[in-house]
Amino acid sequence: MTRAAVLLLLLTTACVEDLAPQTDVTDDTDATDTADTDDTGEPADARVVFEGPDGDGVTIATIDATGAEDFVRVDLATSSEADGEASWTLGFQRYTVIVDGGSSGDGDVEAVFVADASFDSAPPTDGWATDAPDADDDGKDELVFGSWYDYNPENHVLTPKAGTWFVRDAQHVWALQILGYYSEAGDGGYPEIRFREL
Repeated sequence: MTRAAVLLLLLTTACVEDLAPQTDVTDDTDATDTADTDDTGEPADARVVFEGPDGDGVTIATIDATGAEDFVRVDLATSSEADGEASWTLGFQRYTVIVDGGSSGDGDVEAVFVADASFDSAPPTDGWATDAPDADDDGKDELVFGSWYDYNPENHVLTPKAGTWFVRDAQHVWALQILGYYSEAGDGGYPEIRFREL
């Protein structure tokens, strides 16, 4: 083979390689499909699992509020966990529940508890409040949800009070009930709520 033929063969091979598609065919190229999810479809590291809404508009949320450093914030309007500066309605940390309003947030969220109201009741016209600064010098803010549970000092169990909470912001009103505080394994810090927009 002459020197000119070898040179021509090399140039032709280089041109053919340049015309080949420039795609990477590895299994991990699509970052949008690589997030791990659990069997509910939620991200594996999600701290809130939502079920619903059902045919009546009821959504159930189970919150992993076991962290001692920060609140897990939930946006009831979008049935989502709120991160960073995102809009939120309620925050959960162990047995403490805060609203995005007053001393706990920059929003305008208010709530009221009605002991004899069913989940289908209309919201009350008065009694609404938001979280407020410490008024009795006990070192704790006066939280609207501060008394959501009954405490049994013998076995240290928290039981949600019977009745319905009503929660509102400038655009929405929800009926909300706290269903429990313990995981299936009996661990505390896993509040379960159900809510629907009115």
